[in-house]
Amino acid sequence: MAMLKDKIILITGAGSGIGESAAHVFSAHGARLLVTDMDEVSVNSVTNAVKAKGGDAIAMQVDVTNEKHVEAMVTKAVDHFGRLDGAFNNAGVGCPPALTADQSIEEFRKTLEIDLIGAWHCIKYEIRAMLQTGGGSIVSTASDAGLGGTPMLTPYAAAKAGLINMTRTAAMEYGQQNIRLNAVCPGPIDTPALRAAAKELGTDETVYFGGMAMKRLGKPEEVTELAAWLLSDYASFVTGQAMASDGGFNATFS
Repeated sequence: MAMLKDKIILITGAGSGIGESAAHVFSAHGARLLVTDMDEVSVNSVTNAVKAKGGDAIAMQVDVTNEKHVEAMVTKAVDHFGRLDGAFNNAGVGCPPALTADQSIEEFRKTLEIDLIGAWHCIKYEIRAMLQTGGGSIVSTASDAGLGGTPMLTPYAAAKAGLINMTRTAAMEYGQQNIRLNAVCPGPIDTPALRAAAKELGTDETVYFGGMAMKRLGKPEEVTELAAWLLSDYASFVTGQAMASDGGFNATFS
C-alpha cells in the first residue's frame, strides 16, 4: 500500500536509527524525499541506498540548531520538488543519565537546543512552505520521556515534553489551513544510540524492559510506519496527537 505516493517529504536526523528507517519506509510507500542529517557521510550513504532501491531522494547536510540551515533545507525541498507535503522532524540527541540536581547546564542547554529549539526551527519553516501550497502534515519524534516522569533524564524529558506541547499548540493554530501536526513517542527502540547508552550504563537492552508489556525492544520501522501513516491522507482527521510506539511502556503512566 503506497500511502505516500508522490508526496514530497523531508526527513531530519536521517543518518541512522529511526531516521534511516524513515527514509526507506517512506520511499517504499512512494514518497519523494529530501534526506538530511548533521553527518554528511551518513546522510549521503542513506540517500544512495534509497536510490539504489529505485527511490527518488536527494541529500543535504543540515544542523537543525542553525536557523539558516533549516530555512535553506525547506527552500531546497520546494525548489527541487515544487512543494513540501510532509516533514518528519527526527533530529535529536539524548543526555548523559544523572539526577536532576547533578545535571550540568551545558548538557541541559545542548539537549534543549537540538531537541526542542531545533524542532521549532523546522516546524516554523515547514509551516510557512505548506501555507503556500494548501497544507501538509508534520510529524516530530518526541518520546515516552515526554509523556511522563523519566528519572535520570531531566533535560531530555523536558525537551520532549516541550516538543509535544509545541506540536499540540501549532496543530490548534493551523488546523483550518489544512496543516496537521502530530508527534510519535518511541519507547525503547533497537538503535545504535540505545545500545550505546545501555553499554555506558554497564548493562544490556534488558534494562529497558521494566514496565513494558511486550518485554522486547521495538524495531525502528515500528515507529516509522506509524509516522508514515500520520503523514498520509489516511490520517486526514488526526492532528495534535502524541502517539506512542513503545510495546506498552506508556500504559504504566497515569
